[in-house]
Amino acid sequence: MKIPITPKASHRFIPTSYTEHVAYAIEEYNHSYIPTLTNMADLLEISETTLKRRLKQEGISFSNILNRKLAKKAQYLLLNTQKSVRQIGEELGYANASNFVRAFLRWEGITPDTYRGQYRPKHLCYGNDTRENLT
Repeated sequence: MKIPITPKASHRFIPTSYTEHVAYAIEEYNHSYIPTLTNMADLLEISETTLKRRLKQEGISFSNILNRKLAKKAQYLLLNTQKSVRQIGEELGYANASNFVRAFLRWEGITPDTYRGQYRPKHLCYGNDTRENLT
C-alpha cells in the first residue's frame, strides 16, 4: 500500500540519502495513520530488508526517524496551537490520547501537558491567563 503524499508546492527538496527520503515522506504523509517500514519501502519501491540495511549503513533506524519526526510535530502543535492532547494525538495518527501520552513521555521524559506548560511562551497562552498577564 502506497502512502498518500501531497507534496507541498513551496518545497523543492531533493533528498540525498535514505534517511532524508524517509524523513521527508513521514512529513508529507496523510496523517490519518502512522506509517510503517512497509509503507516506506513500498513508497521508495525497495524491499523492507534493503531499506533497513540502507538506513543502518547511514547509522539510523526507521523507528528513530519516525519518532524524531512525530516528536518534532507534537512539540510544534503543543506550543503553537490550542489543540487538546487528544486532538494532537489523533493528528499524529495515534489511536487514542493514552498512546500519544506514553510516546511523548518516552521522547521527552515529561507529559505533553507539562511540556506545554513549561515551554510555551507566555504571550502564546490562551484563555484567561493571557488577559491577566496583559493587565
